[in-house]
Amino acid sequence: MYLDERGPNDAVEVLDRISSTLPIHLVLGQVKDYIPTAVHDALTGPAPGRHLASVTLMPDVGHLIPQEKPDELAVVLFKILKQITSNLIAHAKL
Repeated sequence: MYLDERGPNDAVEVLDRISSTLPIHLVLGQVKDYIPTAVHDALTGPAPGRHLASVTLMPDVGHLIPQEKPDELAVVLFKILKQITSNLIAHAKL
């Protein structure tokens, strides 16, 4: 995908399509190292039809978040899962 000109763009288009039916929580590193800047900007910017459940930009890390900042990533994922669980519990009580 990294050497294919269309590869990264195709992924963004698929994300836009599925985000209307599945809750997508996007976690990206702010450092634009492996993902081209245009793709990074396309992922984080507004787009027609895109409905992301959340967007988290992690500072001081690039594409390899699990390898470079595993503890910080765990905290981000825990917060997302905690919010999902809280929402499920709230809806169950209705």
